[in-house]
Amino acid sequence: MEICGTITALAGGMLAYQASGNIVLAAVAATWAENVGFYGVAAWIELRKYYKEKSHQGEGFFAHVRIFFKSLRNLLTEFGLAELGDTLVVRPAMMTLFQALLGGGAVGILVGKLVADALFYGLAGIGYLLRIYLFEKKNKEQDS
Repeated sequence: MEICGTITALAGGMLAYQASGNIVLAAVAATWAENVGFYGVAAWIELRKYYKEKSHQGEGFFAHVRIFFKSLRNLLTEFGLAELGDTLVVRPAMMTLFQALLGGGAVGILVGKLVADALFYGLAGIGYLLRIYLFEKKNKEQDS
């Protein structure tokens, strides 16, 4: 997930910077591009996990809808609150700050991304524990 997110962040940020020369616009573009790359892979992994369970076979369309919403629920629980603050404030601010300090471009975007990642994963870790407590633990208890 992180590799794809990093590649899309650098690509989106550099395209915006080359087109505008504006470090704030580059930071916002890098943030949103990273979200597309990161969550595209995260959704694929989450959906694949449910399809591997094979408990949905023979249930038709509604099994696919149920799998989609379980996956969405899990991703929102784990990353939702952390992502809200990260996308709207922390990541664009860090990418802008480090582009200003290190010169606009890829190095500033990358360093800002890494600093924002450290803050993000601290909060996402809490979301992960909440997800385990609310959903994974219940599933294991029901299977027993």
